[in-house]
Amino acid sequence: MRIPALLVGAPLLLGALHAQCLDTTGGSPAGLVATGTDPVDDEGRSAPIALGFNFPMAGSIAGNYTHAVVETNGVLYLTTGGAATGTVNFGATGLGSLRGIAGSSPRVFPLWTDLWASTINWAVTVDTSVAGRFKVTWIDVEEFFAFGVPFSMSASLFASGAVEFSYGELPPLPDSNTFAATGVSIGNQVGTATTPSSNLLAGANSGAVGLLFESLTGVVPTFSDRSILLAPNGTGGYTSVLSCQTGTHDNNGGGCYGDSFYQLFPDAAAASPALQGNALFLTPNSNGYSAAWLPGAAATLFKTPVAATDFARSDDGQVAFDLAAAGLPALPFPGGSTTMLWVHSNGFVSTTGATNDGGAWNTEFGTDFEPSPSLVKAPETAFWAWHDWNPADTAGGPIRWHYEAATTTLCITWDGVENYSVPTAANPGRFQFQFDLTSGSVWYVWDAVDTNTTSDFGSAHAIGYSPAGASSDPGSMFLAQPGGNAITIDGFSAIRLTAAPEPIILGSGSSNPMTYTVANIPDAAPPAQVRFGFLTFSVAPLAGVDLGFLGAPACALNVASLDVIFPFSSVGSDTVGVPLVYPPPLAPGLAFWSQAIAFFPANSFPGGLNAFGITTSNGLRTQF
Repeated sequence: MRIPALLVGAPLLLGALHAQCLDTTGGSPAGLVATGTDPVDDEGRSAPIALGFNFPMAGSIAGNYTHAVVETNGVLYLTTGGAATGTVNFGATGLGSLRGIAGSSPRVFPLWTDLWASTINWAVTVDTSVAGRFKVTWIDVEEFFAFGVPFSMSASLFASGAVEFSYGELPPLPDSNTFAATGVSIGNQVGTATTPSSNLLAGANSGAVGLLFESLTGVVPTFSDRSILLAPNGTGGYTSVLSCQTGTHDNNGGGCYGDSFYQLFPDAAAASPALQGNALFLTPNSNGYSAAWLPGAAATLFKTPVAATDFARSDDGQVAFDLAAAGLPALPFPGGSTTMLWVHSNGFVSTTGATNDGGAWNTEFGTDFEPSPSLVKAPETAFWAWHDWNPADTAGGPIRWHYEAATTTLCITWDGVENYSVPTAANPGRFQFQFDLTSGSVWYVWDAVDTNTTSDFGSAHAIGYSPAGASSDPGSMFLAQPGGNAITIDGFSAIRLTAAPEPIILGSGSSNPMTYTVANIPDAAPPAQVRFGFLTFSVAPLAGVDLGFLGAPACALNVASLDVIFPFSSVGSDTVGVPLVYPPPLAPGLAFWSQAIAFFPANSFPGGLNAFGITTSNGLRTQF
């Protein structure tokens, strides 16, 4: 089907059919009392509170429960009217807390960890106003001493024995040493010491075990703005289902150009044929780098390490390399120069060690070994040939450096360094950065790229460059292209497409009013500051088709068809907002894809490369 004609403007403010999953209104204070010397908003627990019905739990000690004991730490215990047994202060400490000791009370935990009050609006409330439902809501809590973004959540118990958890926007859990989990347990030491964590968003089923949970320790919870129903499965355990999901606007692939640039290969099988034997050449310009792909050049460019110095071997480690102490000149780069380089074992070099703390900026994985688009957020200037190498494996070679004074070239070589594989096998690779300490030019040279994809940690590669600090994400570009196309990055910010507010289906079956904003639109007639283009919508996405065949290499098309087109224009401002309303009939789960395309004089910018004179934004998926 095609998208019906979209309405522009004219808000339709009717009753919401599918609004936010979490409702924090209603209810009354849970009557918490401090459990020790800590204040009640840190370590508080209620007396038993009547549910108003019998709550069945197959396989538990009592079978049915009439009361709940509520805690600040994201858990409630079930009792038959007496005090809870087997309680845990300061949040769950591990799987043992979820199982409980012999004779301990069942426990229900939307997010059980060490929580405390984050704002003056903090509260834990209980709502029994709906027959057959007992609801507890934690409002404005956060992990103990996180001083981060407050979040809210609720747990609802139903007379059927089902439990539903609802969440607002959840921040990352910053402390990887603090246990956190979501789920339900019949207590009484249920399960075993090896009962596994489950993905509750993927239809988990615990079989005959009355314990179903997902460990959230040190990760970004995936439940934001969602509800999860845990229902008895009829065999003594529980099954999970996603019971509510709010609409989202999510990025769906990059466009072209920008301050940072990179290409992401999902695994070694994709990276090896694209990289092996080839090179990438970066030349500094006024605001960044010109990047040129050099197919087949590695055999000529690779410089065999002679009188090389080995860096200390480590896995996922980094080494501070003092150029001045080694008697070498500083490395010039756009915006400055440095006498210190930080060499990371996983294939990237930066101007300070801050970049190498992947957990601080790699929000996709929270690691420095799993390549991802988060490289555009790295806090210091960095050069990326990112891959999970293992120089600690002495079956392979080390990372080493040598200097060729005649050409003022510093070479940093991954010299036969081993890659991970399962089972362990000899699969070394060879890669080299070459830094010209006079001009600031940089060569990336791939002499041998392993094809093994069996590593438990992934085998992806990401290549490119990012200046210090967060920059717009241009998406994965086509840097590795046949023919040696050049791509100039010269202070040009990629056009960006965003949309707000989040999509909601109204009672009429149409959407709420939203605005799609196109930013960083280039001047189509310099210096007149006249900007124009169009916003297109499709019922299906594309996986970033390179528009080089149209004369716009390194620009990606992310929509499968031009089903609906809205032109936009501006004089002066480089930002335009397009107000839209999606017409009925809409249903939860329905998605549309969009992308902005803007014009500039052909062959004029960036760097005369783009003969067609168009630039594309990131793709955007709007899902109801």
